[in-house]
Amino acid sequence: MATKYVQIKNDLDIRQRLEADRTRLRKIAGLDQSPHIHRPVKHGLTSEERSKVTVLFRGFTWMHEDLIRAVLQGWGYRREKLPVPDMPAFQVDKQSTSPTLYASSGDFRRIFYEETDSLYRLSALLTADHEKAEWCFVAGLKDSVNGSTVFKQWARSWARRAIIQNAVRVINPLPMEKHAPLSFNSHGKTLAREQAEIAAVLELGPFERFVYVMSVLESYSDQDCSVLLGCARRDVLAARSRSLQRIEMQSTFTVSAR
Repeated sequence: MATKYVQIKNDLDIRQRLEADRTRLRKIAGLDQSPHIHRPVKHGLTSEERSKVTVLFRGFTWMHEDLIRAVLQGWGYRREKLPVPDMPAFQVDKQSTSPTLYASSGDFRRIFYEETDSLYRLSALLTADHEKAEWCFVAGLKDSVNGSTVFKQWARSWARRAIIQNAVRVINPLPMEKHAPLSFNSHGKTLAREQAEIAAVLELGPFERFVYVMSVLESYSDQDCSVLLGCARRDVLAARSRSLQRIEMQSTFTVSAR
């Protein structure tokens, strides 16, 4: 008896129809394209090629590398261990592969050369001593060149931060520390007290001076100041208030450490 339904005689016919419909749907969805990545063809090494092929290896322990080298040598292959990159090699790679992303040692050297006056003034304001200021300047340069990797746009702020960190280590300012009047004299060298705005900052106590330079002149947040100085935020707030009052009383000039 004739019927309008599709006649399926066996399982093979079902599988063929399913595969045809699956192919049609994959074409509609764009899934039948050839893959972009395929496994490369493996070419075996023949005995005739042993004298022409050099097997390179690295990344194992030294015992495994010696074992691999001995095995390859016993088989008649040429073998060579790849050298392990050291820290200078990583620095060269960082400078050559991503010159626009990270600051290189040359970038920091250029910053310290171009902004010598500004960076030294920052160090002098913090330490109030020529010799200590010079030491912090040199130490800041070394820390910037040999320190952690930073983005290029942060290089200048990182250089100033390095000087501040070294000045904190040298002076070790403490909250509410009693201090004697500064002499500004170090083996015949004197800081420029004739500049009223600088002299007003130098007259502050060590802790108030650090807080004023970092928070007012360098625009560090209270949290950053407290972390770098190792104190509570309330100590930073109180020291800034005292320093602003004393600066206002001693000088009408606005001091800039930059």
